[in-house]
Amino acid sequence: MAHLSKNTTEMLRAAVRAACEEALAIMHDDKVARYPDPRFTEATWPRAALDIVQEVIAEVARAEYTRQNIAMLPSELLTFVFHPLGDSERLSAALVCKAWRDRLFKTPTLWTNVDFNKPRPRGSLTRYVSLSACIPLERLDVCFSDATNVEVCDILARNIIRARKLSVTINDAPSTAADQHRLNSALSHPAPLLTIFRLFDHGGRWNSEHGEDIHLFANEAPLLKTVKLHCHILALQGSALALASVKQALYASPYSLSAAMVLQLVDMCPSLEELAVEVDGWAHGLHYPPLVFSAPLTDFIVIANRNDFPPAELLSSFDLSTVPHVWLSYNSGTFPDNIDNIVSQFLPPNTTPIRTLRLYGSTYAETTFNLQMYGASVSLHKPVAFDRHTMERVILDVSVNANIAAMKELVQDVVSLYVGERIFHLDALLNEGTLPKLETLIMSIIKPEHQANHGDLSVFFAADEGEMRLPLKCPRLRVVQIAARTGRNDLMLDPTLVLRFLQQYLAYDAPRLPVLVLQGVRLLENNVHDISLLLSYVEEVQVVDGPLEWNQDYPELLHWGYPELDNQP
Repeated sequence: MAHLSKNTTEMLRAAVRAACEEALAIMHDDKVARYPDPRFTEATWPRAALDIVQEVIAEVARAEYTRQNIAMLPSELLTFVFHPLGDSERLSAALVCKAWRDRLFKTPTLWTNVDFNKPRPRGSLTRYVSLSACIPLERLDVCFSDATNVEVCDILARNIIRARKLSVTINDAPSTAADQHRLNSALSHPAPLLTIFRLFDHGGRWNSEHGEDIHLFANEAPLLKTVKLHCHILALQGSALALASVKQALYASPYSLSAAMVLQLVDMCPSLEELAVEVDGWAHGLHYPPLVFSAPLTDFIVIANRNDFPPAELLSSFDLSTVPHVWLSYNSGTFPDNIDNIVSQFLPPNTTPIRTLRLYGSTYAETTFNLQMYGASVSLHKPVAFDRHTMERVILDVSVNANIAAMKELVQDVVSLYVGERIFHLDALLNEGTLPKLETLIMSIIKPEHQANHGDLSVFFAADEGEMRLPLKCPRLRVVQIAARTGRNDLMLDPTLVLRFLQQYLAYDAPRLPVLVLQGVRLLENNVHDISLLLSYVEEVQVVDGPLEWNQDYPELLHWGYPELDNQP
């Protein structure tokens, strides 16, 4: 009798619970006919099914007769159970009984995520892919090496046509012209369903030494929108038609990046809107005139892998006057100690006033700068982002003790401020506590595990008295919005905390705050006196259901959101 691990049992139980609650309740008539049991009636089927399944799972590791109970489970229920499992757990589950084994190996939809991004034994990938039959693959992730190159190329040639997301890792560059041609031919098949393509060439030698033109996907990838490329730019020659519909691209060169490489990639992607380049070194001199992008870029992102990388040299190589948003991000561990120089390089002599400023505390890595597709090498903690030619938005994430004196002059004209952490983080920037033109202040309630010591009642401004030593002087403030970021709609907020914030830490000239917005939170109702007192400070209270969502409330921030393709070795 095979045993399931504790983690597997928990996953099975969770999957069964979700299945019963969401799906089985509307399919009970069919189940009753094929799974007769006196406890099963129209009213009790979902609950009874869940109870029996939980009993079955609990008995798997200790009773032989459980085989019979497992075999009696409805086949649809088994599919729900197996979906969240990983490959190794599915193989363990296949040993439990014949019913489970048959269901696992005869359900193609369970095998549409093919993840072989590391070298595997010969033949294993072929057997794995065959389980998905001929239905579309949600993900095909393969690794090319000397030991598996023939099998990998055969898999690619046969299955690119049904892949929605494709990731190819080249651990060992093709050692012969024949191997090179085999891989290029495999990647030259049509990909009518492909939306995301990732190519990671470790050595940077694929298709750059033999110089063979490759027509990616036979120039037939009409749905391809996102690419992540780590290879020599010459390896992609001849692939412009395949990249014609790409909207988002990340490019990292195995060698020092140059402006010519960047422009060559942009020329291949005429529809490109968001371009990110990951940089170790820059091989373009300042004596060249600024180069113009041929595509209508809306966002240009520079990711620096070294803290001594000079962003001004790279940015001055391009004409950014038509690019609305320019971003700079230093990878984790490489961020400069003093960002004054970094900030000053983004400040033209005569900039228009900043209209929006958002600050994020260093103690909480919120997904406000969501570049998940870039993988683990990209820091979400310390991005610096500016609108290059208008200077209308600044997004800054630094530690409280960082020297950011260069930013003080920028905040005087801020009319909208978003704070994603406790308010005392502003002290490092606003040591005078004055925002004379601020009209809208948006404040976020952080996740419980990152809150202070007040549990669900803790919001960012519920800090110790000593930490909140300065009020914010905002004579023009009209709107204060308190928004939940927890994914919950039932977060309870103590009205005393809001009242204390308005009384002690928020100074404005008006006798009452015009508008208080509560989004995704509710006031505790056990203290009517405090609620009444709070309302005396506010003219209007607006209640909005649901937590603050950046992709809805702040669509201008990037949301690439494809972490499943980031498992690069």
